[in-house]
Amino acid sequence: MLILVVGTINTEEFIFNDVFENRTASLRLPATQGNFPLTRYGGRREEALMTYRDGSTYLGKYRSGQGHLYLLAAPVDEQTNDLVQNAEVFVPMLYKMAISAGTARPLAYTIGQDEVVETTHQLSSGELVYKLQGGGEEFIPEQRIVGTRVFLGIDEQLSEAGFYELFLNPENTLDHFAFNYSRRESDLDYFNPDDLRERFGERVNLIDTNDDNGITTAIEEQSQGIVLWRWCLILALIWLALEVLVLRFWKV
Repeated sequence: MLILVVGTINTEEFIFNDVFENRTASLRLPATQGNFPLTRYGGRREEALMTYRDGSTYLGKYRSGQGHLYLLAAPVDEQTNDLVQNAEVFVPMLYKMAISAGTARPLAYTIGQDEVVETTHQLSSGELVYKLQGGGEEFIPEQRIVGTRVFLGIDEQLSEAGFYELFLNPENTLDHFAFNYSRRESDLDYFNPDDLRERFGERVNLIDTNDDNGITTAIEEQSQGIVLWRWCLILALIWLALEVLVLRFWKV
């Protein structure tokens, strides 16, 4: 009997993403002693999660309404398919399949980072042109319709943070999206003194001190030099005290 062995697993897709720590490690993938060939039609929009070594689909994912349909090319029978005996693949696969339909979209997107947003496609016989409006601007994003979902390409059309409304006509708002600025500007990564010296050389004066209270003194010394009047005043008071003691206790 011909044995077919699964050759690849799609670790970029949600089901197997973040499941395996080392994606390049050798995984024990399922093998079958019989399968039903899955034909590929463009209208089905299949996403292969696992494929045989000959490239045919072992496990496929399809959009069905608001959820997903997963189709296995071989029966889940231990005499035919050893998938259930492969715990490192079978257990996380079942768990993430169960939660995949309930995956919520983020509360807010990041400008310059999230280039595509997803929402429900409004079925209509007429020509559809989705528009986004907010932050004092209105634009038509790139649109790609897949089944009951529509993917909107933002790219660099959006520059202001805030709330944006999606609509086909101004009187009918279909969805809302929130966009924030990137937090990378708040990532305070400092240069150490050696990096600063290497970067700027002698063009800057560095004040290297761990005492916050000594920063002011260090700046004064950098700009005015070492201030000696305090030491002169202290020495004058000491000598004045010595003179008083000499005059009082010294007998000629």
